[in-house]
Amino acid sequence: MGTQQLWIITAEILVKPGDLTSGETKGFTNAVTWADSPKNAEQKVSEILKTYGWQVLGIEVVHRFDDSKNYTEDVLDIADRAKTNPDACIVGTVFSYKPD
Repeated sequence: MGTQQLWIITAEILVKPGDLTSGETKGFTNAVTWADSPKNAEQKVSEILKTYGWQVLGIEVVHRFDDSKNYTEDVLDIADRAKTNPDACIVGTVFSYKPD
């Protein structure tokens, strides 16, 4: 197993009806987790989302967290929480949208 690094994953997800206040079932979210590769980071996020009964529809972006870059407050918050927990896989705010 390689060196664990903090990763940010932006994913399109499908949630259960009624889970979002908008009433929609599709959305995008950022998640932060420790992993030794992008593939393992994606897998960890997929597994944590399944515990909510949600699923990943697609991965938009996967990259290592970089303290020198600018991130949204939501991403900074979940990254700060994950930094002190090597087992963390934290999902941020889900931004819903109406499917076509």
